[in-house]
Amino acid sequence: MNLREFLERVGDEFLEKASKEQLNISPAQLKEIREGKKDIYRKLYLPPDLSKITKGFIHFEWLIPKREGKNTLVQVALHLEYPKKRKYENQNLLEFLRQRVDFKKLEQEAKGNLKVTRSNWKWITISREYEELDEDAIEWAVDTMVLLYEKLLPHLEEFLKKEMRTDVNKLIPKNSPLESTIELLGKLDKLLNRKGQIILYGPPGTGKTWIAIEYVKSKVPGESYQFGRDRVLRDDIRYYILVMSTAKYNPALIQEGIGEVFSGRLHQAFEEIEEGDLAFVYLTHPYKRIIALAKCTGKTEEGAKFRILKRLDGPTYDEMKSEDPIRNSPA
Repeated sequence: MNLREFLERVGDEFLEKASKEQLNISPAQLKEIREGKKDIYRKLYLPPDLSKITKGFIHFEWLIPKREGKNTLVQVALHLEYPKKRKYENQNLLEFLRQRVDFKKLEQEAKGNLKVTRSNWKWITISREYEELDEDAIEWAVDTMVLLYEKLLPHLEEFLKKEMRTDVNKLIPKNSPLESTIELLGKLDKLLNRKGQIILYGPPGTGKTWIAIEYVKSKVPGESYQFGRDRVLRDDIRYYILVMSTAKYNPALIQEGIGEVFSGRLHQAFEEIEEGDLAFVYLTHPYKRIIALAKCTGKTEEGAKFRILKRLDGPTYDEMKSEDPIRNSPA
């Protein structure tokens, strides 16, 4: 079987085994198969309450490098991939796991080779080589992921809930008149009633997604807020503003379904952006407004690739600058 078929089988059989062993894993945690130039992989996210804390930066993964003419290297891993500005969190979590897990014993139980990769991103990887991807390889990949999940998840939960959960009140500046969540949601109400739409602006990790989700929850009871088949805002997806220059891109070609690679400063501005994340497309002079919603479909050496999901008649630059907090921003 080819690499993609192998990962499909591994994912399906993993969910079956996880159900039998009552690991409380939902199918939503198992992500789609992704393929790059050098490897093919499939992510397994943490439970929703932990993924909400990590924003998907910490996850389990099956990874297979593309190696022609060689045995296939099957890897099962825990990936700690907070971006460079937060790389210390990767190191802190790795050291925390080292203190609580006997990696040598884990390697023996998995019957594979365990390796810890130390870079900005951290990997705890167990691997085995196979001449062909057969039933034995599938069984090992499934059993090893179950083992990693059972051994590491309790410690991940302990660390994340103790060290990394953000106190909601800290999202509101000390000198701000917004002294409570209720007051903040009330201000959103007034803005929406006056403008009909708003954009939450700020660097990653400052609570934009949390605020939007809490606002929707305050207006619609339970989990009934839907957009198509998904929730309005999902915890495992990040949201960005993608600035497109009319000097480089033809506005007439920005149509639904069109895919394009956007280069320039995207990697520096959003180094953590990944497949599945969404972006509001802002078109520069003379339009100077949000004109579309796009989805990141992957990365290349030139930049990140986006597909236009929907054309929008969004707010103009002046409208956005007239509202807090963009009013006082240097942009």
